[in-house]
Amino acid sequence: MNQRTLRILDANFNRARESLRVIEDYLRFAADSQIIAELKSLRHGLAAQAKRLESLAGAFLPARDTPGDTGTALTDEAEASRPDEAAIVSAAFKRLQEALRVLEEYSKLASPEVAQTLKELRYRTYALESRSTRLRQYGERLLKARLYVLLTSSIAKRDIVEVARETIRGGADVVQLREKQVPDREVLRRALRLRELTAASGVLFIVNDRPDIAELSEADGVHLGQDELPPARVRRILTGGKLVGVSTHSLDQALQAHRDGADYIGMGPSFPSSTKDAGPLIGLDTIRRIVAEVPVPGFAIGGITVDRVKALTDLGCRRIAVSSAIIAADDVAKATEAFKALLA
Repeated sequence: MNQRTLRILDANFNRARESLRVIEDYLRFAADSQIIAELKSLRHGLAAQAKRLESLAGAFLPARDTPGDTGTALTDEAEASRPDEAAIVSAAFKRLQEALRVLEEYSKLASPEVAQTLKELRYRTYALESRSTRLRQYGERLLKARLYVLLTSSIAKRDIVEVARETIRGGADVVQLREKQVPDREVLRRALRLRELTAASGVLFIVNDRPDIAELSEADGVHLGQDELPPARVRRILTGGKLVGVSTHSLDQALQAHRDGADYIGMGPSFPSSTKDAGPLIGLDTIRRIVAEVPVPGFAIGGITVDRVKALTDLGCRRIAVSSAIIAADDVAKATEAFKALLA
Protein backbone atom coordinates (compact mmCIF):
# COMPACT_ATOMS: atom_id res chain seq x y z
CA MET A 1 0.00 0.00 0.00
CA ASN A 2 1.46 3.39 -0.98
CA GLN A 3 2.31 6.20 1.44
CA ARG A 4 -0.63 8.36 0.36
CA THR A 5 -3.14 5.65 1.23
CA LEU A 6 -1.44 4.96 4.55
CA ARG A 7 -1.67 8.68 5.37
CA ILE A 8 -5.38 8.69 4.49
CA LEU A 9 -5.99 5.73 6.77
CA ASP A 10 -3.92 7.22 9.59
CA ALA A 11 -5.68 10.59 9.39
CA ASN A 12 -9.14 9.07 9.41
CA PHE A 13 -8.47 6.61 12.21
CA ASN A 14 -7.29 9.59 14.26
CA ARG A 15 -10.33 11.64 13.25
CA ALA A 16 -12.68 8.82 14.22
CA ARG A 17 -11.00 8.22 17.59
CA GLU A 18 -11.01 11.93 18.43
CA SER A 19 -14.70 12.23 17.53
CA LEU A 20 -15.58 9.23 19.66
CA ARG A 21 -13.80 10.76 22.64
CA VAL A 22 -15.71 14.05 22.23
CA ILE A 23 -19.01 12.15 22.18
CA GLU A 24 -18.10 9.84 25.03
CA ASP A 25 -17.02 12.65 27.35
CA TYR A 26 -20.21 14.59 26.75
CA LEU A 27 -22.42 11.61 27.46
CA ARG A 28 -20.42 10.61 30.53
CA PHE A 29 -20.29 14.00 32.22
CA ALA A 30 -23.25 15.90 30.77
CA ALA A 31 -25.98 13.33 30.29
CA ASP A 32 -25.23 10.54 32.78
CA SER A 33 -25.65 8.24 29.81
CA GLN A 34 -26.17 4.50 29.89
CA ILE A 35 -24.55 4.04 26.47
CA ILE A 36 -20.95 4.62 27.53
CA ALA A 37 -20.22 0.89 27.34
CA GLU A 38 -21.38 0.82 23.73
CA LEU A 39 -19.19 3.80 22.83
CA LYS A 40 -16.20 2.12 24.46
CA SER A 41 -16.95 -1.06 22.54
CA LEU A 42 -17.03 0.95 19.32
CA ARG A 43 -13.72 2.61 20.17
CA HIS A 44 -12.09 -0.74 20.94
CA GLY A 45 -13.51 -2.19 17.72
CA LEU A 46 -12.02 0.69 15.78
CA ALA A 47 -8.62 0.16 17.39
CA ALA A 48 -8.75 -3.55 16.55
CA GLN A 49 -9.39 -2.82 12.87
CA ALA A 50 -6.56 -0.28 12.78
CA LYS A 51 -4.21 -2.94 14.14
CA ARG A 52 -5.42 -5.48 11.57
CA LEU A 53 -4.88 -3.04 8.72
CA GLU A 54 -1.40 -2.12 9.88
CA SER A 55 -0.45 -5.80 9.95
CA LEU A 56 -1.65 -6.15 6.37
CA ALA A 57 -0.72 -2.83 4.76
CA GLY A 58 2.07 -1.35 6.83
CA ALA A 59 2.50 0.97 9.82
CA PHE A 60 0.67 4.29 9.69
CA LEU A 61 2.96 6.40 11.87
CA PRO A 62 6.04 6.35 9.58
CA ALA A 63 3.85 7.62 6.73
CA ARG A 64 2.46 10.51 8.77
CA ASP A 65 3.43 14.00 7.53
CA THR A 66 1.45 16.54 9.50
CA PRO A 67 3.50 19.60 8.36
CA GLY A 68 2.98 18.55 4.75
CA ASP A 69 -0.75 17.97 5.09
CA THR A 70 -2.47 20.84 3.28
CA GLY A 71 -5.74 20.00 5.01
CA THR A 72 -4.48 21.21 8.39
CA ALA A 73 -4.31 24.78 7.08
CA LEU A 74 -7.91 24.87 5.91
CA THR A 75 -10.39 26.60 8.20
CA ASP A 76 -14.16 26.97 8.29
CA GLU A 77 -15.89 29.77 10.17
CA ALA A 78 -18.67 27.38 11.16
CA GLU A 79 -16.14 25.28 13.10
CA ALA A 80 -14.77 28.26 15.02
CA SER A 81 -17.72 28.30 17.43
CA ARG A 82 -20.61 26.13 18.54
CA PRO A 83 -23.96 27.41 19.88
CA ASP A 84 -24.28 24.68 22.52
CA GLU A 85 -23.12 21.23 23.60
CA ALA A 86 -25.69 19.51 21.40
CA ALA A 87 -24.04 21.10 18.35
CA ILE A 88 -20.64 19.84 19.50
CA VAL A 89 -21.91 16.28 19.77
CA SER A 90 -23.78 16.47 16.48
CA ALA A 91 -20.67 17.69 14.65
CA ALA A 92 -18.59 14.95 16.28
CA PHE A 93 -20.99 12.26 15.07
CA LYS A 94 -20.85 13.63 11.52
CA ARG A 95 -17.01 13.63 11.58
CA LEU A 96 -17.03 10.09 12.97
CA GLN A 97 -19.36 8.78 10.26
CA GLU A 98 -17.43 10.53 7.49
CA ALA A 99 -14.13 9.15 8.78
CA LEU A 100 -15.55 5.63 8.99
CA ARG A 101 -16.81 5.85 5.41
CA VAL A 102 -13.36 6.89 4.18
CA LEU A 103 -11.76 4.08 6.18
CA GLU A 104 -14.24 1.59 4.79
CA GLU A 105 -13.48 2.55 1.19
CA TYR A 106 -9.68 2.68 1.42
CA SER A 107 -9.51 -0.48 3.53
CA LYS A 108 -10.87 -2.38 0.54
CA LEU A 109 -7.43 -2.03 -1.03
CA ALA A 110 -5.97 -4.24 1.68
CA SER A 111 -8.80 -6.26 3.20
CA PRO A 112 -12.45 -6.57 2.20
CA GLU A 113 -13.08 -8.19 5.59
CA VAL A 114 -11.78 -5.16 7.48
CA ALA A 115 -13.80 -2.90 5.18
CA GLN A 116 -16.95 -4.87 5.98
CA THR A 117 -16.31 -4.61 9.73
CA LEU A 118 -15.76 -0.86 9.43
CA LYS A 119 -19.04 -0.61 7.54
CA GLU A 120 -20.78 -2.40 10.41
CA LEU A 121 -19.16 -0.01 12.90
CA ARG A 122 -20.41 2.93 10.85
CA TYR A 123 -23.97 1.64 10.93
CA ARG A 124 -23.69 1.27 14.70
CA THR A 125 -22.87 4.97 14.95
CA TYR A 126 -26.19 5.90 13.34
CA ALA A 127 -28.08 4.08 16.10
CA LEU A 128 -25.83 5.62 18.75
CA GLU A 129 -26.40 9.09 17.31
CA SER A 130 -30.15 8.56 17.50
CA ARG A 131 -29.88 7.37 21.11
CA SER A 132 -27.68 10.31 22.12
CA THR A 133 -30.22 12.69 20.57
CA ARG A 134 -32.93 11.17 22.73
CA LEU A 135 -30.72 11.44 25.79
CA ARG A 136 -30.13 15.12 25.15
CA GLN A 137 -33.82 15.78 24.54
CA TYR A 138 -35.40 13.50 27.12
CA GLY A 139 -32.60 11.98 29.19
CA GLU A 140 -32.76 14.11 32.31
CA ARG A 141 -36.55 14.00 32.54
CA LEU A 142 -36.64 10.25 31.96
CA LEU A 143 -33.90 9.53 34.49
CA LYS A 144 -35.69 11.64 37.10
CA ALA A 145 -39.12 10.14 36.38
CA ARG A 146 -40.59 8.10 39.23
CA LEU A 147 -44.35 7.97 38.70
CA TYR A 148 -45.82 6.87 35.37
CA VAL A 149 -49.62 7.00 35.03
CA LEU A 150 -51.56 5.04 32.40
CA LEU A 151 -54.75 6.69 31.16
CA THR A 152 -57.63 4.54 29.93
CA SER A 153 -61.09 6.07 29.55
CA SER A 154 -62.95 2.86 30.46
CA ILE A 155 -61.26 2.88 33.89
CA ALA A 156 -61.37 6.61 34.62
CA LYS A 157 -64.45 8.11 36.29
CA ARG A 158 -64.21 11.38 34.39
CA ASP A 159 -63.01 12.82 31.08
CA ILE A 160 -59.57 11.40 30.45
CA VAL A 161 -57.93 14.78 29.86
CA GLU A 162 -59.32 16.15 33.13
CA VAL A 163 -58.04 13.05 34.89
CA ALA A 164 -54.62 13.64 33.32
CA ARG A 165 -54.69 17.24 34.54
CA GLU A 166 -55.26 16.01 38.09
CA THR A 167 -52.49 13.41 37.89
CA ILE A 168 -50.09 16.10 36.74
CA ARG A 169 -51.21 18.34 39.59
CA GLY A 170 -50.50 15.44 41.95
CA GLY A 171 -46.95 14.96 40.65
CA ALA A 172 -47.04 12.44 37.77
CA ASP A 173 -43.81 12.49 35.75
CA VAL A 174 -45.07 10.53 32.72
CA VAL A 175 -48.57 9.94 31.37
CA GLN A 176 -49.49 7.33 28.79
CA LEU A 177 -52.62 7.23 26.67
CA ARG A 178 -53.68 3.58 26.60
CA GLU A 179 -56.87 3.15 24.59
CA LYS A 180 -57.39 -0.33 23.16
CA GLN A 181 -61.06 -0.11 22.18
CA VAL A 182 -61.50 3.46 20.99
CA PRO A 183 -61.78 4.47 17.30
CA ASP A 184 -58.60 5.87 15.79
CA ARG A 185 -59.96 9.37 15.24
CA GLU A 186 -61.00 9.63 18.86
CA VAL A 187 -57.65 8.29 20.05
CA LEU A 188 -55.91 10.96 18.00
CA ARG A 189 -58.24 13.67 19.31
CA ARG A 190 -57.46 12.69 22.90
CA ALA A 191 -53.75 12.43 22.14
CA LEU A 192 -53.71 15.96 20.73
CA ARG A 193 -55.44 17.30 23.82
CA LEU A 194 -53.04 15.45 26.11
CA ARG A 195 -50.06 16.68 24.12
CA GLU A 196 -51.18 20.27 24.66
CA LEU A 197 -51.64 19.67 28.37
CA THR A 198 -48.35 17.84 28.94
CA ALA A 199 -46.32 20.25 26.83
CA ALA A 200 -47.48 23.11 29.02
CA SER A 201 -46.59 21.25 32.22
CA GLY A 202 -43.33 19.62 31.15
CA VAL A 203 -44.61 16.07 31.75
CA LEU A 204 -43.60 13.33 29.34
CA PHE A 205 -46.42 12.07 27.13
CA ILE A 206 -46.39 8.52 25.71
CA VAL A 207 -48.87 6.76 23.43
CA ASN A 208 -49.43 3.03 23.90
CA ASP A 209 -48.85 0.70 20.93
CA ARG A 210 -49.51 3.32 18.24
CA PRO A 211 -46.41 4.92 16.70
CA ASP A 212 -48.63 6.55 14.09
CA ILE A 213 -50.72 8.30 16.74
CA ALA A 214 -47.57 9.23 18.67
CA GLU A 215 -46.13 10.81 15.54
CA LEU A 216 -49.32 12.64 14.52
CA SER A 217 -49.85 14.05 18.02
CA GLU A 218 -46.15 14.94 18.47
CA ALA A 219 -46.02 12.85 21.64
CA ASP A 220 -42.71 12.28 23.40
CA GLY A 221 -42.75 8.59 22.54
CA VAL A 222 -44.52 5.28 22.16
CA HIS A 223 -44.79 2.21 24.38
CA LEU A 224 -44.71 -1.26 22.83
CA GLY A 225 -45.77 -4.69 24.02
CA GLN A 226 -43.89 -7.91 23.39
CA ASP A 227 -46.14 -8.69 20.41
CA GLU A 228 -45.90 -5.23 18.85
CA LEU A 229 -43.46 -3.98 16.23
CA PRO A 230 -39.77 -4.14 17.25
CA PRO A 231 -38.19 -0.85 18.44
CA ALA A 232 -35.79 -0.59 15.50
CA ARG A 233 -38.67 -0.73 13.01
CA VAL A 234 -40.76 1.72 15.00
CA ARG A 235 -37.93 4.24 14.96
CA ARG A 236 -38.26 4.38 11.17
CA ILE A 237 -41.73 5.82 11.68
CA LEU A 238 -40.93 8.24 14.49
CA THR A 239 -39.18 11.58 14.07
CA GLY A 240 -37.45 13.92 16.48
CA GLY A 241 -35.75 11.20 18.53
CA LYS A 242 -38.94 10.12 20.29
CA LEU A 243 -38.72 7.66 23.17
CA VAL A 244 -39.54 3.98 22.78
CA GLY A 245 -40.57 1.94 25.82
CA VAL A 246 -41.12 -1.82 25.90
CA SER A 247 -43.18 -4.02 28.24
CA THR A 248 -41.15 -6.92 29.63
CA HIS A 249 -42.14 -9.95 31.67
CA SER A 250 -38.78 -11.58 32.44
CA LEU A 251 -35.11 -10.72 32.84
CA ASP A 252 -34.35 -12.10 29.38
CA GLN A 253 -37.01 -9.91 27.79
CA ALA A 254 -35.73 -6.87 29.68
CA LEU A 255 -32.15 -7.48 28.53
CA GLN A 256 -33.36 -8.01 24.97
CA ALA A 257 -35.36 -4.78 25.06
CA HIS A 258 -32.20 -2.96 26.11
CA ARG A 259 -30.22 -4.58 23.28
CA ASP A 260 -32.99 -3.59 20.86
CA GLY A 261 -32.57 0.05 21.88
CA ALA A 262 -35.49 0.61 24.26
CA ASP A 263 -35.15 3.85 26.21
CA TYR A 264 -37.04 2.44 29.18
CA ILE A 265 -38.95 -0.72 30.09
CA GLY A 266 -42.05 -1.77 31.97
CA MET A 267 -41.57 -4.70 34.38
CA GLY A 268 -44.52 -6.79 35.37
CA PRO A 269 -47.05 -7.69 36.33
CA SER A 270 -45.67 -7.13 39.80
CA PHE A 271 -48.82 -8.01 41.76
CA PRO A 272 -52.24 -9.51 40.98
CA SER A 273 -54.09 -7.09 38.73
CA SER A 274 -57.62 -6.64 37.41
CA THR A 275 -56.22 -5.92 33.93
CA LYS A 276 -57.36 -8.79 31.70
CA ASP A 277 -54.19 -8.98 29.59
CA ALA A 278 -51.76 -8.58 32.48
CA GLY A 279 -50.41 -12.13 32.26
CA PRO A 280 -48.70 -14.20 35.00
CA LEU A 281 -46.81 -12.48 37.81
CA ILE A 282 -43.08 -12.16 37.23
CA GLY A 283 -42.19 -12.08 40.94
CA LEU A 284 -40.43 -9.48 43.03
CA ASP A 285 -37.09 -11.26 42.75
CA THR A 286 -37.23 -10.88 38.96
CA ILE A 287 -37.93 -7.18 39.36
CA ARG A 288 -34.94 -6.89 41.70
CA ARG A 289 -32.68 -8.58 39.13
CA ILE A 290 -33.97 -6.43 36.28
CA VAL A 291 -33.34 -3.23 38.24
CA ALA A 292 -29.82 -4.43 39.07
CA GLU A 293 -28.85 -5.78 35.64
CA VAL A 294 -30.65 -3.74 32.97
CA PRO A 295 -29.07 -0.30 32.39
CA VAL A 296 -32.20 1.60 31.34
CA PRO A 297 -34.98 3.01 33.56
CA GLY A 298 -37.47 0.31 34.54
CA PHE A 299 -41.00 0.96 35.81
CA ALA A 300 -42.69 -1.77 37.84
CA ILE A 301 -46.30 -2.22 36.76
CA GLY A 302 -49.32 -4.36 37.60
CA GLY A 303 -51.57 -4.28 40.65
CA ILE A 304 -49.52 -1.61 42.42
CA THR A 305 -51.32 0.04 45.33
CA VAL A 306 -50.02 2.44 47.95
CA ASP A 307 -49.66 -0.45 50.40
CA ARG A 308 -47.50 -2.40 47.95
CA VAL A 309 -45.02 0.32 47.02
CA LYS A 310 -42.69 -0.39 49.94
CA ALA A 311 -42.17 -3.97 48.76
CA LEU A 312 -40.80 -2.51 45.53
CA THR A 313 -38.70 0.28 47.02
CA ASP A 314 -37.12 -2.24 49.41
CA LEU A 315 -35.82 -4.02 46.28
CA GLY A 316 -34.29 -0.82 44.93
CA CYS A 317 -37.15 -0.19 42.49
CA ARG A 318 -38.15 3.46 42.77
CA ARG A 319 -40.06 3.77 39.50
CA ILE A 320 -43.64 2.56 39.15
CA ALA A 321 -46.45 2.67 36.62
CA VAL A 322 -50.00 2.90 37.96
CA SER A 323 -53.42 2.96 36.35
CA SER A 324 -56.65 2.19 38.21
CA ALA A 325 -55.33 2.97 41.71
CA ILE A 326 -54.97 6.56 40.54
CA ILE A 327 -57.31 7.27 37.64
CA ALA A 328 -60.29 5.45 39.21
CA ALA A 329 -59.85 7.26 42.54
CA ASP A 330 -62.44 9.77 43.72
CA ASP A 331 -59.65 12.31 44.29
CA VAL A 332 -57.12 11.70 41.51
CA ALA A 333 -54.67 14.40 42.55
CA LYS A 334 -54.60 13.18 46.15
CA ALA A 335 -54.11 9.57 45.05
CA THR A 336 -51.23 10.64 42.80
CA GLU A 337 -49.62 12.60 45.63
CA ALA A 338 -49.79 9.55 47.91
CA PHE A 339 -47.86 7.41 45.44
CA LYS A 340 -45.34 10.11 44.60
CA ALA A 341 -44.52 10.71 48.25
CA LEU A 342 -43.43 7.08 48.65
CA LEU A 343 -40.98 7.34 45.72
CA ALA A 344 -39.04 10.41 46.83
